[in-house]
Amino acid sequence: MRKVMTKELLHELFYYKDGKLFNKKGRRGVTKDAIAGNITKDGYMAIMIKGKTHKAHKLVWFYHNGDIPEGLEIDHINRIRNDNNIDNLRLVTRQQNNWNTSGKGCYWREGKKKWQSYIGLNGKRKYLGSFDNETDARNAYLEAKTNLHFI
Repeated sequence: MRKVMTKELLHELFYYKDGKLFNKKGRRGVTKDAIAGNITKDGYMAIMIKGKTHKAHKLVWFYHNGDIPEGLEIDHINRIRNDNNIDNLRLVTRQQNNWNTSGKGCYWREGKKKWQSYIGLNGKRKYLGSFDNETDARNAYLEAKTNLHFI
């Protein structure tokens, strides 16, 4: 959070209930007790405070826990970008956050007429093998994900 953002200011403007921040009081363009913010085109809830847009999941984390430590970010455990329940949010590194995606981890290699499987690790793509069918390639990825992408 920027230095102008404080927990005191958040608690003055909002109250938290069931994964949402609600406006504590009415002000220009804001209705008291209404859910704060709007869902953006990329699926996140965003809230405007003093002319600056903030992603709600970061505000919810800050509201409960304070600053997000340098080098860490907030991950939605269930991958639902607007589910900002504090129990659904966790601190992770960028790499750990990237692991929590729904990517298949495999693709069809036309030249070889095989499915190939890979996984990202430490900024590099690790080859897992070639397979006759998509299911086997996907399973190789899921097994590697279980062994390598633990949080």
